Amino acid sequence: MSIQHRIGAIGAGELHRLILSMFSETIELRGHIIDSLTLPKVLDQIVTRGATFNIVEFKIGQKRVDPSLARIEISAPTQAELDELIQRLREEGAEVKRPQLGDK
Repeated sequence: MSIQHRIGAIGAGELHRLILSMFSETIELRGHIIDSLTLPKVLDQIVTRGATFNIVEFKIGQKRVDPSLARIEISAPTQAELDELIQRLREEGAEVKRPQLGDK
């Protein structure tokens, strides 16, 4: 059953409770994340491990030497699954982004 079918079957209220019960963390990727294939590798790791993502910020370097930036919020059903995923993403160069005072 696809995720769309499951969402339709459980209803909006249950979906909202499900989303709130997930565990989340925000990561950052910096550098040549497109041409090095780091970004697609990271997104593939997220979805193949049953997690979801939301790209919060994405800046592409204008010149070949300019670095790019992606800030990605990741959600997983359990803290253990999230922790394991974050560890794997760190191996791909991801850094965990924790809010600082004054961040919006």
